[in-house]
Amino acid sequence: MKIAATAPEGSHQPIVYPAAVLSGAKQSKDAEAFLTYLFSPESKAIFEKYGFVMSK
Repeated sequence: MKIAATAPEGSHQPIVYPAAVLSGAKQSKDAEAFLTYLFSPESKAIFEKYGFVMSK
């Protein structure tokens, strides 16, 4: 992994990546399963490995 640039802590608002299952989604069960995975301990470990911090 190569870091191209960093911003000083406190120099910007937190970056947020919202996720949701949209009403009327054709594959809502699959989307819900994916969201469940994104918040699992396994997924959290992968995100943190690459420098992300999971919100609480």
